[in-house]
Amino acid sequence: MIVGIDLDGVLTNIPLRTKLKLPWWLGLWLAFVPVNQKMLSILKKWRKNNCRIIIISGRPEGLLKITQQWLEKNQVPYDKIFLNNGKQKEEQKLEIIKREGVSVFFEDDPLVFNFLTRKCPRLKIFSPKQIRRF
Repeated sequence: MIVGIDLDGVLTNIPLRTKLKLPWWLGLWLAFVPVNQKMLSILKKWRKNNCRIIIISGRPEGLLKITQQWLEKNQVPYDKIFLNNGKQKEEQKLEIIKREGVSVFFEDDPLVFNFLTRKCPRLKIFSPKQIRRF
């Protein structure tokens, strides 16, 4: 199974939704955001069951290094990571989900959630509130 997961609002408890171009230094606060422990334990369980884990986030690509450091610091298992390259984030997420063969996806943004539900009906998509099911 290939699992896709959003970062902010899913793997962290803090949603980050902005269309503004943020200054590079504002990304430094991301190093101190706590990990969602429940989601982390689910990912570790899936990793033991040989699931592939792909992080697909709306964070700008310029935050890749600090994001990878945060993932390492919090011992988050993952195989690939994709950050936003300037495209409309819901379109980019859909493109990656299809290309990578993701069958389960976790998303907190209602607009992206609804978009993916409409455009990819076979995708099993869950919100953070549904994490208790796992």
